[in-house]
Order: sequence, then structure tokens, then C-alpha cells
Amino acid sequence: YDKKLYLLGSVHIATEDVYPLDKQIIQAFEESEVLGVEINPKNINMLDMLTIFIDPFRDNSKLLSKDTYKKIKEFFSILGLENEFINKLKPAGIALLAEISKLSKLTKNLTGLDKLDTDILNAMAPGIDQYFLNLADSTNKEIYELESVKRQLKVFEALEDVIEDYIINALNYDDDKETVEL
Repeated sequence: YDKKLYLLGSVHIATEDVYPLDKQIIQAFEESEVLGVEINPKNINMLDMLTIFIDPFRDNSKLLSKDTYKKIKEFFSILGLENEFINKLKPAGIALLAEISKLSKLTKNLTGLDKLDTDILNAMAPGIDQYFLNLADSTNKEIYELESVKRQLKVFEALEDVIEDYIINALNYDDDKETVEL
């Protein structure tokens, strides 16, 4: 075959200082016939996502250890989330919200998180993969999805048994500083 393959690691979340991208990266995109991405967000079914992260019949106060549940309640109370919502989160949902909160704090240099709001969603916006997806759409370049959303969501389901250990290690509440460190 007389074809070239360009490979760039997927960066889902970036800060504005990564832009503009290096000219060689843009040139490689322009010379490519197809853009291959891990997942194309346009193919995400929000109902599928919700079923992985939330269970309306779940009660974390009865399913998780008392220590883990206490840490989760402390962490999410700082974000302004109600216990009723916290009780319905599956372990993957807890882990995801914790990571999004951490990334929001890092990317926005927040001194504290008072509530779960648009700052968290905005922190996820400027990823390089999304940049190229937008560029591919605007130039009618073919987009190839390397994995399906359903396949990645199944990974979350498979990890539910070990996520509680992750949560215990990730949620550290500091009473003196009234901040959360992940």
C-alpha cells in the first residue's frame, strides 16, 4: 500500500494554550482522507449513558460501605448535589462526576467548587479530538469511529466491582481547608 497513517493521541480535555496546533499536525489532517476517533460524540445516545451512570432503584446508603458513602456525601454536598441524586448514582457515575469535578478545578483554576454548574461542562470543551471532529465536519471529511459508545459503556459496567476502591482512594476531604482533593 502506498498510504500514510498519521497517529495523534486523543486529548479529550485541553487548555487553550495548546492552540494553535503545530503546523505539521494541521498538515497531516489536511492530507488525510479519513479522521479516525475513539468515539464520535454525535453517536452518543444519552439514554444509554444515563443507564450506565444512574439507577433510579439504587440506594447507595445500603449498597456502599459506610465510610465510602460518607465520603461521597461529603464530596457531593460541596458540589451542591442532593442525597437523593447521590443515592441513585452507580459507581461509574460517581467516578465520572468526581473526575469531571477534578478536571474542572484544574482547568479553570478554581479555588473551590460551590456547586455543579456550567464551569464543569465548559472545562470539557476544548479537547483536540473535538477540534478535529469539528474541522472534519466543516470540510466533509469522513469520520471513522474506532470504538462504539456502547462498548465503552460496557467497560464501566464491568468495572463496577472495583470502582468502590477507586472512590475510597480518590475522595479525600480536608476539613481544615474545606476543599476536596482527588
